[in-house]
Amino acid sequence: MIGRALRPGPPPPYDELVVLEQTLLNAIAGLWAAVQETERRGPGTPGREPRRARLEAIRYQTAVGLGDGLMSAQLQVRALARECQWLLDQCPAEAGR
Repeated sequence: MIGRALRPGPPPPYDELVVLEQTLLNAIAGLWAAVQETERRGPGTPGREPRRARLEAIRYQTAVGLGDGLMSAQLQVRALARECQWLLDQCPAEAGR
């Protein structure tokens, strides 16, 4: 799903971007909760503030929506894919699911 969202080239049809967005949003929701819980349990860990800021940015990004145009939809799906990948990197135990 992440690879498909980040595939270079012309944007896929808008309908496909809608499906990708929903798939990514569902994945992000679960991963975000897991990473957020880890952050809550480790208040003194190094790099905590940048991670917390990134989590807040992800919360904002998931609320943006696709927009009306094909290019804005493609950009949003790519942004969501990058955020999903970051969350996976923060939560390696979830990556094997």
